[in-house]
Amino acid sequence: MNYYFRVNHHHPDTDHCEALDLPDQKAAWDEATTTCGEMLADLDGSLQEGSDWSMEVSDDHGPLFELTFGARRLRDTASSAGNDRLTLLEPDSREDLPLSVPRPAA
Repeated sequence: MNYYFRVNHHHPDTDHCEALDLPDQKAAWDEATTTCGEMLADLDGSLQEGSDWSMEVSDDHGPLFELTFGARRLRDTASSAGNDRLTLLEPDSREDLPLSVPRPAA
């Protein structure tokens, strides 16, 4: 069966789609995770803050799954000098949680 791997960099000129004939969804999942891992390794430290990308895997009937990757700053280290507590951020938002934990001793 054909599986379609679409890499989305959120810029139409850099998006890429490739079709592979694979035996089943597990093989498509394995291909997607392996390829994404290789793409992350190829960045070799060049991933920029605020960037994100994803890989969507589809078959002839539509989307099956999506792997998403991104980088964002959770805390500004320059403005927290002297602050003895770290504020936790909710993973899917930029809103502060009302929870803070002691900063580890240096």
